[in-house]
Amino acid sequence: MECILSQAPNSPLSKQSTSRISNIYAYALDHFKDKITIKEMAEVAYLSEHTFCRYFKQNFKTTFSSFLNELRVNHASTLLIETNDLISEICFKSGFNNFTSFNKCFKTFKKSAPTEYRKKYQNIRIKQSTLTKPNL
Repeated sequence: MECILSQAPNSPLSKQSTSRISNIYAYALDHFKDKITIKEMAEVAYLSEHTFCRYFKQNFKTTFSSFLNELRVNHASTLLIETNDLISEICFKSGFNNFTSFNKCFKTFKKSAPTEYRKKYQNIRIKQSTLTKPNL
């Protein structure tokens, strides 16, 4: 959140703007697993849909859909490493509506397919855990 606020233009943000940004961010974090519409987010921010899109891009330096997809991919990447859930289950648990868009977004943000990502990072986790086990 501090990163977002620090990216704002040189002029200090008003209390209203800071509060609006905080509300948008908190709502997105709480609801990213659900279907979130621009209309819904505009209502959270007390803006029209068009104004919300412009406001979001200006303050977050990305579109709302890209931001939402990144939240979802980050959640999915954690589940891929920390659970043995099926990738299709992780897709839906992370808020994606279909497997194709999940794969596409995952590759965009993580530069690898979910299966490759899981293998790579679970192997790293296994190696780290064997290094930290005491020899008996």
